Amino acid sequence: MAFLDDWKLCKRTFEAKAGKKPSETFLGVFRKSSGMEDAAKGLDTALQKLDPKEIDKAVAKYTKTKEAYWKLLQGAFKEAAGDKGSDYKAALYELARSMELILANFKETADGRLLSKAQNLLQGIGPTYVGMQQEFNAAREATHEAETAYQECEKIVRLVCVTAPTDAAGAKKLAASLAAPCKTISTISDRIAKSYAGVGKTYQSISALAKSQQYLIGLVQRDFDSMRDKAMGIQDGLEDKTVELQELVAKSKAAVKTAADALKGAVDTQQVMLQSLEGFLNRVQKAVVSCNAGVLDKEGGFDTMNFAFMNAKEGKVPADKLEKMMADLYKEGDIKIANVAAETTRITKVQETLIREFSGFHKQIVTDNPQAKAIVEDIQEALSDLPKDLQRLKDVVAKTKKLQAKIKA
Repeated sequence: MAFLDDWKLCKRTFEAKAGKKPSETFLGVFRKSSGMEDAAKGLDTALQKLDPKEIDKAVAKYTKTKEAYWKLLQGAFKEAAGDKGSDYKAALYELARSMELILANFKETADGRLLSKAQNLLQGIGPTYVGMQQEFNAAREATHEAETAYQECEKIVRLVCVTAPTDAAGAKKLAASLAAPCKTISTISDRIAKSYAGVGKTYQSISALAKSQQYLIGLVQRDFDSMRDKAMGIQDGLEDKTVELQELVAKSKAAVKTAADALKGAVDTQQVMLQSLEGFLNRVQKAVVSCNAGVLDKEGGFDTMNFAFMNAKEGKVPADKLEKMMADLYKEGDIKIANVAAETTRITKVQETLIREFSGFHKQIVTDNPQAKAIVEDIQEALSDLPKDLQRLKDVVAKTKKLQAKIKA
């Protein structure tokens, strides 16, 4: 037991350095220790338990015992006739410093172990947080799958509306095919709802640590708060996905009803087309905004690189660091070109998908509808931004290569 051993060593050291043997009166007081052995043993026990409350109790007990013992020794020393040698007095005060050192060492050791325990606790949350992130990523992908399934529902409903007046059997068969995408949406919605419930419990368990392990969490409060905030963000994001999927379930059910009404001739086909076009316009605009943001990001990356190069050319970079900086900028250019290529592929796929889906609308049914015609024009205008984005990405590549040439020169 480290601190009990330290105390015993303090006693032996005092007896060895006292020089003149203490009087029997003083020696009797000294050897009683007035509970110092128990207090030191309490430090060892508290360190083994590593409980903040037990540590505080052990520190309080040791401090109180130490102070009482020191007062007792001072009184006994003054009463001990002849025991006034300098060695004796120095050894006595060295004993006092040693008792203080035992307490200081204990606090430092306890603080270090508690911090290590807190860090281990935080690390233990790490896999839980990763699991939550994986749940959200899966939910995001599943939501995309459900959105695609709903787009299939809309397409089928449009076909039913177009086919029903001339081919009742064919329209009925088409309506029956709604079952598959609707089931996909419902299944995904149920799965993500369960995932959200599970993530909610996980988040609550993380939050509960702030209360059950208040002292330890306090030692790593900033890192814990950061992780908890991220976990809350994941929970909120998953809640949004759950709501989105519930809305898709409701819309898919409405699509089934619309198809059924179309089979009975009880639906306004142009109105169905109009609503479908409005929904498609929203999707197109959202996709275009996303693509444009990707282009802006790549252009901003080039501007940052170019700014660094200009600073270097103007002598704002130390000469001893200039060569390495230029080499790093050149490599950075390769990375940016690769990132632009990836963004180009993404936008191209978005463009192809949207154009393909747009061609599936039966425009001949809505051409006489001014409102529908206006929506079609908005869709065409939005789609025209995608080729512009692709051209801007080509320009970024060209500018990056030109800048690399300057860097190499």
